[in-house]
Amino acid sequence: MRIVRTINDSRIAQDLELPVGSRRLAVRSDIDRQERDAMLKAAWPQDVHAEHEGAEIQFGHVRRPTHADDLASNRGSLDSLPASP
Repeated sequence: MRIVRTINDSRIAQDLELPVGSRRLAVRSDIDRQERDAMLKAAWPQDVHAEHEGAEIQFGHVRRPTHADDLASNRGSLDSLPASP
C-alpha cells in the first residue's frame, strides 16, 4: 500500500508491506522535506500489549514503561522519543 501526503511544500510517500503470514510490517518512507526550523514526527497509533518499550538514543538506549499507571515517575516519556538520523 502506498500513502502520499503533502504538508505545506513537503511531500511524504510511505510504502507499507505486510506479507501473508508475516508478523512484521515493513515501512519505507521517502521524504522531500522543504521546511526549515520545523520538527518532523512520525507516529502510528497502535494497540501494543507490553510492559516496556526500548528506544535507541544518541548515546545508547533507554527502556520506558508503556502503561499509564507507570508514567507518574516517567512523565512524558512516551511522547519524547528522538528521531533516528
